[in-house]
Amino acid sequence: MNDVLIDVLKTVGTILAPILATLLTALAYKALKRAGLDLDAEKQAKLEYLARQAILRAEEWGANQLKTHLPATSGQKLQRAVTDLLDKVPGISDVEAAALVHRRGIRAAEARASRMKRSTKPLFF
Repeated sequence: MNDVLIDVLKTVGTILAPILATLLTALAYKALKRAGLDLDAEKQAKLEYLARQAILRAEEWGANQLKTHLPATSGQKLQRAVTDLLDKVPGISDVEAAALVHRRGIRAAEARASRMKRSTKPLFF
């Protein structure tokens, strides 16, 4: 009977240990965030910068392809930017890199559209 109880407690402990560790980590993160300490802000800013640079290099590559009469598709430019970001940040996954490049690309496109709206004047008035 004692052996069965010990085995059950070991199994329950094995199952609950990662759950408790995750909960404690989440609570610590929330406590630090409430205190005003954002641990990932600098890392996120650096990733955003590297993603922006990767997008710019991919756009430049696309422009060079166009000059040589080999137009590049947006998918090719996206893949080039993701690959470039993966080379610069070795600890990031393919999915994270693609999401970051996509998010930065959307923001850049929105900013360009906003600038275009402000710079265009109505033809007749």
